[in-house]
Amino acid sequence: MAARIEITDINHNGQGVGKDDTGLVHFVAGALPGETVLCRTRKKTKTYVTAEIVSIEIASPNRVVPRCPVAGRCGGCNLQHFAYEAELAWKEKRVRSTLEHIGKIDLTSVTLLPIKRMDDPWAYRNKAAYPIGGKTPEMGFYAARSHDIIPHDICPVLPDGINEVKKITQALMLRDRIEPYDEANHTGTLKHVVVRQAGPELMLTFVLCEPSDTVMNWPEEIAAALKQSGSETLASAYTMVNPKRSNVILEGVLTHVYGTETITETLNGLDFSLRPDAFFQINTAQAERLFNVVTEWAKEASNTANILDLYCGSGAIALHLAETGRTITGVDIVEPAIREARQNAKQNNISRVSFSAADAVQYVREHGANDAQLVVVDPPRKGLDEALMNVLIEASSIETMIYVSCNPATLARDLAYMSDSFRPVRIQPVDMFPHTTHVETICLMSSVKA
Repeated sequence: MAARIEITDINHNGQGVGKDDTGLVHFVAGALPGETVLCRTRKKTKTYVTAEIVSIEIASPNRVVPRCPVAGRCGGCNLQHFAYEAELAWKEKRVRSTLEHIGKIDLTSVTLLPIKRMDDPWAYRNKAAYPIGGKTPEMGFYAARSHDIIPHDICPVLPDGINEVKKITQALMLRDRIEPYDEANHTGTLKHVVVRQAGPELMLTFVLCEPSDTVMNWPEEIAAALKQSGSETLASAYTMVNPKRSNVILEGVLTHVYGTETITETLNGLDFSLRPDAFFQINTAQAERLFNVVTEWAKEASNTANILDLYCGSGAIALHLAETGRTITGVDIVEPAIREARQNAKQNNISRVSFSAADAVQYVREHGANDAQLVVVDPPRKGLDEALMNVLIEASSIETMIYVSCNPATLARDLAYMSDSFRPVRIQPVDMFPHTTHVETICLMSSVKA
């Protein structure tokens, strides 16, 4: 029997949220705020129901037709059916409500700025990792919360060059009868195809269960096909043998098989050399906006002589901060990222920045905050460890902190934890991933003792 549910919100998974007549919460895939839907239960617990739409009795004026024909099944974009302006408003609301409810933050004393939107929210992702599987074989993206591959022809959030590489590679797989990876039995040859784009340059990585001379010869053909189609240029290609049963895609030894060893991405006039395993922002245009905000806020900290950049990765934020004229130290536990950061500093002729491969907690414990008056933190989705927050609270030199967050919930939690020592002053949401529920947030914090 179908339940009639009035949808009042969207949760972090992109499901519509509403209650039935008994007050039981329903999470309805594909439903939007303001809609009344008839839905069928997929899973029921004591506290909630997950459901799917049977029919929409009252549709939202913000419902649009997705550009992608598999948008409802692919796990990549869960809000393509939501008008972009409405999506942006929901993301602003999500940041606000999360900070108030989880962080217990009084936003009347904080400047919450309008979200930085994309001018064109399509073809923005500069990297795609395609799993390979099935009998055909299939090449696509996973369905939400599963490893079922959803094939597709063109992904509208990817640029033409990456879509073209996928098309060519799929044809080569079929022609050469390459055995796709069977996850259940851990057999097959080709597991993933990873494509990265920087400007007109493309980089291709074939992740294999076992070496394949056939696949190693593909880059020449792909480069020729791209040239014939007038598309972007295949500048670099690698293979990687990863025989492990693992969700980590790039795990193993990279073998360079074609072209240059790196491709170059340019952000705000700075050049970054990228290898297949480099960590880099997926959305180039919005990364530029995000880094500009961090840099401008750092410039406002006029008493700052030294800046500490924790979780610095390959140095993108640290190298932007060199524009402030201060001395910057970047710290990251991933040694290959630090090597990339040093190389990026060298090729951009930036000398006021140094990098250290170290655990953030251990580094601050041993060095203090390096007499830094400003600390920038850009942690993963899980947020800051309590141990790191404790050593930052204890560091006497810190007057200002800029927290770059990819998860509003962990940002709110961490702001609450540090509330006796640092207070939020200004918050800037950034839409890094249009058509998804993800939102980046930059928070400027001031020391209570400053």
